Amino acid sequence: MKQRMFRLHTADAKLPLAGAKIFSSSFPNQAAGTIVSAEPNPNSGIDVLVVVQTKAVESGDLHLENETGPELTVKELPYSLS
Repeated sequence: MKQRMFRLHTADAKLPLAGAKIFSSSFPNQAAGTIVSAEPNPNSGIDVLVVVQTKAVESGDLHLENETGPELTVKELPYSLS
């Protein structure tokens, strides 16, 4: 399974710690990824850098800490991958 670095965003106000797990219905009862870094977004919510299974990102169903935790949405990375 392929894992990649992604930038995700949550509207939740609680800053997650590095190492917190990302869950997806694509991977029932197990983590699909891990938070590497988290910072408050100056506009609102929290931005996180994560290493996560690409299948979980493709499903569009990402949650923080458990399968029903705060929803995460994919954002562009702040740098180019070329």
